[in-house]
Amino acid sequence: MAAVVGCPAAGVGSLAPLSAIDGACDRLVSCGILAAEYLVPAGGGREHRLDYRWCVDLLRQPPNDPCAGTRLDADVRDAAVACILTTPCTALGLPLSQKLKGSERDPLDRYSCNNDSAIWTATVCDHGLLRY
Repeated sequence: MAAVVGCPAAGVGSLAPLSAIDGACDRLVSCGILAAEYLVPAGGGREHRLDYRWCVDLLRQPPNDPCAGTRLDADVRDAAVACILTTPCTALGLPLSQKLKGSERDPLDRYSCNNDSAIWTATVCDHGLLRY
């Protein structure tokens, strides 16, 4: 249909359908790993991390690889979405209440790079896509 209306054809196959991305983020909310709404920090202002919209935005437009600095492959995102949709909640990542503790939290959500640096990420599935 894209050619008929003069638009470029969308890639097929390697991109996770938007419904799968929305479903993965919904699942993270229902598992208690992410908030449903924006989080408001104690000092005021608007925080847009560790919530549903943040998850959807990052999975639709994946950021650069946190370790290599290069664009993450769509296959990595698709694998992360599939993992989120199939992993039991208890093994998927720390609950949001633990994530908000800062350095006192369990290292379950710690993602290690080959260069010995590490970041915090929302799930055990996301390869740093949902880093915070």
